[in-house]
Amino acid sequence: MMTSSYYELAIIAFIIAVMAYLALRQGQRNPVPTGQLDTQVNAIKQKVDEIEDRVETMEGAYAKASDIKRLEARLDRHEHKMDQLANEVSAIRESMAAGDAQREGTRRQLDLIYQVVVEKGMKS
Repeated sequence: MMTSSYYELAIIAFIIAVMAYLALRQGQRNPVPTGQLDTQVNAIKQKVDEIEDRVETMEGAYAKASDIKRLEARLDRHEHKMDQLANEVSAIRESMAAGDAQREGTRRQLDLIYQVVVEKGMKS
């Protein structure tokens, strides 16, 4: 009976020794060397930084949706003003046309007066 307990103690001691060896080793048998992994991580980080720079550059170069909406609102206001100005120009043209007709009438009357005055002046 004693041999089985020594045998069990030997197995327990072996298990504890293997666990202690693995704990002290702290994963040294990594399939990917740490230096190579670090190099790969740095390369990925560099690519991410480059992409971030490109995105920041693009954000500064292109209009955002809020900018476009703001510009559309300003264009709508200017379009309304342009319509008002077109109406005012149309009214001014109508007024000028009426003035042209009045000036033409006045010119005809002056021509008639001139003819009458000249004829009377020539007769006297």
